[in-house]
Amino acid sequence: MKKVLFFNHVATLCGASLCLYQLVTSLRNNIHPIVVLLEDGPLADMFRSDGIIVYIDPRIKVLMWNTNSDSIWNPLRLTGLFSMKKSIKIAEYYCKKENPDIVHINTAVLLHLAKGAKNAGIKKVILQVRKQ
Repeated sequence: MKKVLFFNHVATLCGASLCLYQLVTSLRNNIHPIVVLLEDGPLADMFRSDGIIVYIDPRIKVLMWNTNSDSIWNPLRLTGLFSMKKSIKIAEYYCKKENPDIVHINTAVLLHLAKGAKNAGIKKVILQVRKQ
């Protein structure tokens, strides 16, 4: 059975989180899922109630090109660059800790986490991008 490490940016019930929940529960008989969320909330509770391992790590930062909050695209906010480097290291940590066969990044705002997975030696990284 393949071990799959899923990264998602929110734990509220919205399109990305419900999409991830549906994906994980539909594949659950064929994979061993582990989920990393940036915040605790209803999605984390749903996974926990299904017996799925959930890590909460608010140190991971998102790349939000549609807002001004810590955006790496905003030249006045260089803190975004430092947050990105730290987030990559954190993703690498979870990949080394869990040693998954596949890393699934559930949203484009966490694209930089793919670098952490590659640094940890993960050969299969999936980036799911939904039409906005």
